Amino acid sequence: MKRNFSTYIELGYGNTTKGLDWEIFTGFVPMESGFYEIDGGAIINMGFGVTKSFVITPTYSLPLSLKLSVNPAYESVFFTASIALF
Repeated sequence: MKRNFSTYIELGYGNTTKGLDWEIFTGFVPMESGFYEIDGGAIINMGFGVTKSFVITPTYSLPLSLKLSVNPAYESVFFTASIALF
């Protein structure tokens, strides 16, 4: 039986500046991958994200996150927005 597996590695750095949490990241597949449909090593995810929490009540904050991701291997761009209710 042949085993299929994929390896994905992501490196990132984040910090907080003036109450805004931010991160930069790069993800890559180091070898051939059937799951990611990559013939050899390739960067498949890189981008930038920010998160800001909005105070609703003294005990509850509503975080809003925005992320811009690029997949150079597929020449794709993704913009993601999310909120966390709990």
